[in-house]
Amino acid sequence: MHTTPIPDFDDALPVPCGKTIEPIEPDASPLARQRSCTVQDLLLAGCAALGVWTVWANGPIGLVVGNPLEQAQLIRQLFAYIFDTDLSSVKANILHCVIGAIIYPLGYWLLLSSGWYRPPFDGWLWGLTTFVFPMGAFALISERPFLLIDNSARLSLMILIGHVLYGLALSRIYHALRASRAITGVRDR
Repeated sequence: MHTTPIPDFDDALPVPCGKTIEPIEPDASPLARQRSCTVQDLLLAGCAALGVWTVWANGPIGLVVGNPLEQAQLIRQLFAYIFDTDLSSVKANILHCVIGAIIYPLGYWLLLSSGWYRPPFDGWLWGLTTFVFPMGAFALISERPFLLIDNSARLSLMILIGHVLYGLALSRIYHALRASRAITGVRDR
């Protein structure tokens, strides 16, 4: 029986063009691996939760309210009021995506992922937080009714439900990714 020798990973691995790749030592920097895994998990969970929110904003909100929610328009109005500038729809959508996929997950990680609250409660709490701060604070800043509850209570309720779904998705996916790393042996400690 012919067997191929297993390469010694203590040496550099040959690659095409005569270049070599130095092997990564598994225990070289546990802190760097922890940070990398945490950032990856937060980004994946944030993107997935933003997808849940987007489906909600374009589906059920449109059915209940009569038209899909246009987050970009809300952001444009806020910028026009506060900064007296006209923000394009593309920039407003990009800003909304950055907030939903990066900023909110980072806030979740900093405030709620310490273990004081467990899923699903932390997701509910984070969803409520992401509703109250932007819809409450920014509405007041732009001289609109708190949480936009005036003649559009159904819209505010649907936005609240969407934010709670976002928080639940973020929490569940983040914790599922953390648990899968523990099962496969990739530790974040």
